[in-house]
Amino acid sequence: MSNPQTNTDVVKPTPTRKRFWGWLLFWAGLLALLLNTPFIVKEGYVGILNRIDQTQQPIGTGIHLKIPLLESVQLLETRTRLASQPVQAFSQEQLALTLKVSAHWHVQPAQGLAFYREFQTPEQFENRILLPQLQAITSKIIGQHDVATLLGKQDSIIQDIYQTLNKTILTNSLHIDSIQLDNIVLPEAYQKSVEAMLTEQNLANTERLKADKDKARVNAQLETAEAEKTIKQTQADADAYVTLKKGEAEAQAIRLQVDALQQNRTVVDYLRVRKWDGKLAPGMDGKNTWKLPGE
Repeated sequence: MSNPQTNTDVVKPTPTRKRFWGWLLFWAGLLALLLNTPFIVKEGYVGILNRIDQTQQPIGTGIHLKIPLLESVQLLETRTRLASQPVQAFSQEQLALTLKVSAHWHVQPAQGLAFYREFQTPEQFENRILLPQLQAITSKIIGQHDVATLLGKQDSIIQDIYQTLNKTILTNSLHIDSIQLDNIVLPEAYQKSVEAMLTEQNLANTERLKADKDKARVNAQLETAEAEKTIKQTQADADAYVTLKKGEAEAQAIRLQVDALQQNRTVVDYLRVRKWDGKLAPGMDGKNTWKLPGE
């Protein structure tokens, strides 16, 4: 019994097709390399050029070229970043409270390479160093103050956190711009006591304002009465002065008239004649005699 022979033909690629795919892969790879050669460092970033021999070089803003496969670029943001961390702490009175502490910071552009060698990326610095230190320092400093100080003197507490954080993170490759505290939540019992105290203070302030208004009104009435009294006294003094001056003027006029009459007897006789009613005065012998009034 003979085996059947198969006549299946195997299609083999021709040399021309092989060359085509070879050149296609070559040009595709070359194009990929060329596309990866230029890179851009935008404003607010600094570039770190890593070479295959482990050397590194900082790159400034602009368009640059790198050697594909032999060099790579890491971009570091130098703009101000905000890192926030919730904190649970106890005050000096052992009152539990929660808050959020935040830090504004940025990488120093001139120290970008030093920052990269020390911390790699801003995210790693925040997660590994900044936020844990910020939480620990905030909890410690809040524990040194009572709640009243925390609410009334936050600037002082923030300054303490800022200075302590700068002393802890000893590096010149970054700068802590500012610290802020937000969303402070106090125990419910303390909040109620504070609300009751504020209510009493408001009532006391209201009563004090009312008393001050009453006092001001009484003082105004007293000042008005005193002013009226002063006005009346001034008017009386003026009237008395006028009367005095008028009397002095009349007395002076009388004196002048007397002096004038004494010096001029004719005027005296004339005045007597004006006052005579035309009747004769009776004499001692019962007869009328000629006498003028005043003789």
